[in-house]
Formats: sequence, C-alpha cells, structure tokens
Amino acid sequence: MRSFYCAALVLAMAGALPALAETYSTAGLSAELRGLETQARRGRAIDIPPAWEIDSPQGTFSISTQPLKELLAARRGADAAEWLEHLAHELDQSAGGTPAGEARGRLEEILKQREFAAMRPPSVWQLLWERILGWIGELLDRLFRVISRHPTTSQVLFWTLIGGAGCMLLLWVARLGQRERTALNIVGSAPVRPRAWAEWLQAARLAAEQGDLRQAIHCSYWAGVTRLQETGVLTADSTHTPREYLRLAEGTAPATELAALTSGLERFWYAGRRATQDDFRASLKQLEALGCRLP
Repeated sequence: MRSFYCAALVLAMAGALPALAETYSTAGLSAELRGLETQARRGRAIDIPPAWEIDSPQGTFSISTQPLKELLAARRGADAAEWLEHLAHELDQSAGGTPAGEARGRLEEILKQREFAAMRPPSVWQLLWERILGWIGELLDRLFRVISRHPTTSQVLFWTLIGGAGCMLLLWVARLGQRERTALNIVGSAPVRPRAWAEWLQAARLAAEQGDLRQAIHCSYWAGVTRLQETGVLTADSTHTPREYLRLAEGTAPATELAALTSGLERFWYAGRRATQDDFRASLKQLEALGCRLP
C-alpha cells in the first residue's frame, strides 16, 4: 500500500527496539527526514535513534535506521542523503491512503530496490547455507580439539592430507598429459601408406563388421579425403592435418561433407568417444555424396 509504504517497509523488524524508537506521524517523519537529508549533504554529524516508529491509521510500524547508520559510518554522506530523500518521498506519497492489497504489492516492489537490500529477511537458501556452514564449522572445531589432544594423530592427519593433495596433483597432471596427447593426435600426419578411396571404404566396412566402429569411421574419413584428392579438390599431399584439409576445401561443393567427416574423425577417433552404427551409417552417406560408391 503506497499510502503507508515506509510504515510497512520493515514490518518484520517491528518491535525490535520499541523502547528506543521515536514515534512520528507520517508527515512528521517526512519533515524530520528532510532535515536529516540537508545535514547529511553538508557533511554534518547526525544523531539518529535505532528505529523510527510511525503511528498511522493502519497501525504502528517501525523502520530500522541500521542501513542509514552503515552509510554514515562508511562516510558515504551522499548515499545517506539519497536514502533519506527516497524514504521521505515515499512517505509524502502515502498521504492519500492505499488499499491493503495494493499496499502489499507496492511493499514487495520497494523491497526489491537496491536502497533497501539490507532490510530484506534472509531467503530459505541463505538460511540453509548458513546452517550448513555452521555445521561444518562445528565439525572442524571438534576435529581440531581432538587433534590438539593427540599430537600423533595430528601428524598422521597432516601427512594424509599431504598425500591426498599429491595424488590429486598427479591425477591432474596425468589428465593434462592425456589432453595434450589428444591434441597432438588431432594435428598429426596422415597414414603412411596411401590407398585408393575404394580400399579405404572396404577397410571401413570390414572394421564395422568386426565391431570396431571407431576404426570404421577413421577409414571412412580417409576414403573421403582420397576421393577429393583424386578429383582435384584437395592436393595429393599426405602431410596435411585434417583441419588443413578442411581449410583447403573451403568454398568448394564437397566442403560440407568433408566437414562432417572431419567432425566424426575428431569425436570418435581422436577424442575416443563411443561410436554407434548410426554414426558409421552417417559417414557412409557423406561418402556417397562425395561419389564413393561400391557395387
């Protein structure tokens, strides 16, 4: 309800310090805030209570001054003045009154604004995360108390942690080496002994019949490259890498099929992914589009 926006702003905090809060009417608090705003802009010290209470027809509500105190403590006088001006403006807008349903929507909209972020109650996830952190901290505290009473146990735990860290480092280095080897394979040279595209296609079908689909896709790729070399699309240089062959074929009609064959080679042959019969059949269709057909 816009009519008592600021009054309901921190409804959850109402009554936090009731004995120390000063009570105002809506107009009275607005005037007080305007005066404090002027002092803040001039850099003067401001004496503020822990909270302001507003006595309105809808009830008595409290507004915490903690965000304002934090801004002043951080010597952010301009931000404090802006905070006060914004709050006074909302109080001025509340003079006419607003239905309760609209007030709740207005309140939720205002609580989303940056100026009042500090006044929001913690979310369910924040509360859960705080409980988890508290549980972990308590567990570590108990562990360290036990270790402090047993020096031998602390040494065993220390070397166990060192050993675990070393194993993780070795595992990371091994995986990094595997990636480097894979990258080197991708840019490696073509097969040593050249074959005609028909030989490569026959080898691909034989490998598929034997269940080695990775080898079948590998042979399918070289069948396509050899076919393009025979038709003059690619040079007959067997030292090019798959990516170099792909760049040489850019702008030609078979470039799409060669790109698909190259993708299959990299995924299933070099990266070691599991190939299926559908993957092999897709490579055969790409070869057929290049003119590789056997009776």
